[in-house]
Amino acid sequence: MGRYSGGLQWSADGQTASLFDRSSAGILVHDFTKDVTVVIPSQYGNPGQLSPDGTKVIYPEVVLDQQARNYLKMANLTTQDIVNLSDPADPIAHG
Repeated sequence: MGRYSGGLQWSADGQTASLFDRSSAGILVHDFTKDVTVVIPSQYGNPGQLSPDGTKVIYPEVVLDQQARNYLKMANLTTQDIVNLSDPADPIAHG
């Protein structure tokens, strides 16, 4: 199994790219205009979806306890804030 997974994702402006790096246990996001790479901690193995201007990443995360539960997070690369967009404690809907 390779080091990277989930495929390379590009922002619509073509200035930022993301991919999941297993060895860093996170999403690598590279800003080509600033030549800066940041790592967003994640266990899910998905590179997320970049905003059109490359300043935010929405990505799935997983909680592993009695059962695995997925939820969404958003990383703001400008402020370096990470917020939950959904609640990992929400019950799983079966329908």
